[in-house]
Amino acid sequence: MNKILSIVAIVALATTLSFAQEEEGVKFGVRAGANLYDLTGEGSNGIDIGLGGGGGVVINIPINSFFSFSPELSFFYRRLYDNSEKYKDQEIKEEQIYESEFAIGILAMLQATPDEGPLYMAIGVQLDVPISYEVTRKVKYSGGKSDSKTKEFDDRAKIDLGIALGLGFNATSHFRIDLRSVIGLTDLVDGYEGDVPSFNQYGIGLTYFF
Repeated sequence: MNKILSIVAIVALATTLSFAQEEEGVKFGVRAGANLYDLTGEGSNGIDIGLGGGGGVVINIPINSFFSFSPELSFFYRRLYDNSEKYKDQEIKEEQIYESEFAIGILAMLQATPDEGPLYMAIGVQLDVPISYEVTRKVKYSGGKSDSKTKEFDDRAKIDLGIALGLGFNATSHFRIDLRSVIGLTDLVDGYEGDVPSFNQYGIGLTYFF
């Protein structure tokens, strides 16, 4: 299922590329960025901020002097949570559990540039398809030994969907800096009857247009 969704995302962007080639003023570029992930909801108690990053290809398609359409296809690495607990006077001194994954993301944003200036605002939708996801448990024992075990996160949701908001600055005709947040709308885990968290993404990125 994940492979099918990944192929659909790639085909969707490729179709956009083919249409964009016929439009005047279209710009193509690459973007790289760093992200923070904040899990929200009743099931997120005790879960810390996660870290990640990624990169991909960007298209900017002018609609008029005020609006433009900007789809992206990206490849992400993220550590969704990092939960550490320390113990006293026990066999286990410290335990750390985190879930790390790779994902393909497709983003479609509508950008507005007031007064044709360097600043712009954006809103859109981001769809992510996790393609590799594992849970790692690291334990440090009081005697100095340590142990680490990793297994697949079998209950991981097959897609993540969120509302994307952005604020950017066109430093030059080739370079752009942006701040983004993605408000998660879907649960992190499938088929779980208890409280399940979703996650929000906060990031900063740099785009280079050719």
